[in-house]
Amino acid sequence: MGKTYSAELSPAERSRLTFRYDTLRQIFQGILETGFKTYVLLIAIRVFHMNAFEKSLISSAGFAGLLLAPIVMKWMARTAWTSMQAASCYFFIVAVCFLAAAMTEQAGTYLILIVIARFIYKQQIPVMIDVYGHNYAPHERGSKLGFSMFFLATTSVIFSLFSGKWLDTHLEAYRWILFVIALSALGSAMSFLKIPSRKILSNPKQHAWSNFSLLWKDKLFSGIILIWALEGIANQMTIPLRIEYVANERYGLSLSNHWVMLLTCVGPSLFRILSSRIWGKIFDRVPFVRMKLWINMILFFGILCYFIPSSPLGIGIGSCLIGIAYGGGVIAWSLWVTKIAPEESCCDYASISASEFGLRSFLSPFIGYALLTWTQSLHCVVAIAAIMILLSSLGFWLIRKHERLRPT
Repeated sequence: MGKTYSAELSPAERSRLTFRYDTLRQIFQGILETGFKTYVLLIAIRVFHMNAFEKSLISSAGFAGLLLAPIVMKWMARTAWTSMQAASCYFFIVAVCFLAAAMTEQAGTYLILIVIARFIYKQQIPVMIDVYGHNYAPHERGSKLGFSMFFLATTSVIFSLFSGKWLDTHLEAYRWILFVIALSALGSAMSFLKIPSRKILSNPKQHAWSNFSLLWKDKLFSGIILIWALEGIANQMTIPLRIEYVANERYGLSLSNHWVMLLTCVGPSLFRILSSRIWGKIFDRVPFVRMKLWINMILFFGILCYFIPSSPLGIGIGSCLIGIAYGGGVIAWSLWVTKIAPEESCCDYASISASEFGLRSFLSPFIGYALLTWTQSLHCVVAIAAIMILLSSLGFWLIRKHERLRPT
């Protein structure tokens, strides 16, 4: 296997090996992403005919995984494993779950396996942020992550297009889809082992929830969490409404399934792919807050273009802008704690960031539909989301000169 403990390697060698095997890992993970976002729920609906509660469990399992990431991380810190050994273990469990799901004919067994897989899958996030912060130099983190994420998004789109058409005509062969996803998880697990890493840097003697003390001990960190949450909730509560807007005849469009897929999935994914490498370079060369303000403004205009014109052209332009904003948003969110966290505490900071993301991701769709029920107007909900993005942008603008956010 060669040397995979980061202390045994020079910084340049750590960076080179991380970039090589993280890119390989992202190729495998593109298939996994599509599996979790689409196929596990599609199979639950069309093969096992699950009820609303069971489908909700599948959808929320990933968010529960993020919420409990600090506990899992503290538990792993008690072992002698490095962060990439832990990540490899996570993905090996995911692979076993998908393989078992492909073999079962029981809806209850399938549900349990997929819920476990989604929960475990999210545990990679804090340790990956720590690896990026340790193995990549500050001037190259964004560009290298942007390049590897280009392959994740590309693989995801290709797998979605080809496997979706195949499943339409061969639904009974869904097991092969799950088997391919299991192999991808195994490929990711093997790739993790090749990435240099160190032992998880988190005090195992502290209580699992002690990391949350960072929210009141580090005012800048908690401030960014709160400011980002405004924009995040605004964005995430409009995601299901985008599908409602183009598919529900109540809003006057009622587009075909083909156009719904193009406008809500393929279009944003394509422009996320095209913009990811550019955003990576921007992250390395532009102050973080300035980049986040650009992302917010692109998302702001994207949402307005999507909902206001009531035409396929406007929706298409909005989808493209939203995809561009996503391309930058994923990179910014994946790396932002490396800008402010001490290197020895990066895992702790990342676990809290991931936990907060899980909480707002779980609540946002409910908030969106509650506002829609209360206002009885989709455009009112969009206006509220737009105002929240502007308030978030104002918050970032106010902290832009903080000494810890200055370029180094």
